[in-house]
Amino acid sequence: MFIWYFEKTEGNKVEKLYSVVAGEHSSTRDGSRLDTIQLKNGNAALFLPQIQLNEEGKYICVVIVASVKAEGATILDLVVEPTVQLSPKEPEIEKGSVKTLTCTVNKFYPDSIIILWQKHSKHTSDKSVLAEDIFMGTTVRNSDGTYNTTSKLRLQPSSQDQGNVYNCIVKHKSFDSYPVYNVTLTVTGTRYEKLNSSIG
Repeated sequence: MFIWYFEKTEGNKVEKLYSVVAGEHSSTRDGSRLDTIQLKNGNAALFLPQIQLNEEGKYICVVIVASVKAEGATILDLVVEPTVQLSPKEPEIEKGSVKTLTCTVNKFYPDSIIILWQKHSKHTSDKSVLAEDIFMGTTVRNSDGTYNTTSKLRLQPSSQDQGNVYNCIVKHKSFDSYPVYNVTLTVTGTRYEKLNSSIG
């Protein structure tokens, strides 16, 4: 006899998922199956096609042979890699005015995420992680169980910021290495400076 049970991550409700009793297979989950040939070799691996986020949790396998019972368990953790967009793609700001860069992160799971902003100065070649003028949006849950969020960086550049590169770095469990998204800042003169330049 082989029985698979499922316990959701949230809550402690345990439900029978799949069983093989006297050679008869029974399933409560569409598409789930055990390989009959592998089962004869002692492999009771459970196949779950098109896994969904609500199936994350603990899976318990119980084997009973001649009144001897053995049990094992495994934890299924799911991740969904987010899509990331940094806008505007070509920011142009008048010197002394204010502009906002927005890093939009959509469709990620689980909800734990870190978004960092980094400035790469063209004039000094220094890279620094920014800590001021950053506004983190609320993390919103989608109907499919994934999450969306945004982070915004407020800029008020001087002429020295011309050509600086701003990076949005997203740290999430789904990434093997953290991707970096960047834009290059163009700082223009004020209207007064432009007017004087055209007159001169």
